[in-house]
Amino acid sequence: MKVIRLLCVGLAYLAVSASGAESWNHPLREKFPGLQHGTLQSASMKVEVGYNIFLPPDYATNTSARYPVIYYLHGMDGHESSYPDYARLLAEAIRTRTVPPVILVLVNGGGTSFSPTHRTAP
Repeated sequence: MKVIRLLCVGLAYLAVSASGAESWNHPLREKFPGLQHGTLQSASMKVEVGYNIFLPPDYATNTSARYPVIYYLHGMDGHESSYPDYARLLAEAIRTRTVPPVILVLVNGGGTSFSPTHRTAP
């Protein structure tokens, strides 16, 4: 079973490598209140790297407030815009006061940013 898993991971890595440079910027396909896309220039990779940030509804008006921040890193083959529904769920939880206002940052860690030597528990 481990051999098959390693073979699949290896084939996926080769497919991405063969397709050329990895894209590091994936703007949102649809707009959602409070969720915005931005980019940062990566000095080491010399490319723009995308991110999404959800700001709670009172962020702009409550300038003295401090907010907890959640950083979400997607899994393999994902990017910063893979899971915009997390912002929708968070917005609803804040609206219903299930959770306090927080900031959510959806980062782009690259589609193949994993360690091939990573071992999982049996």
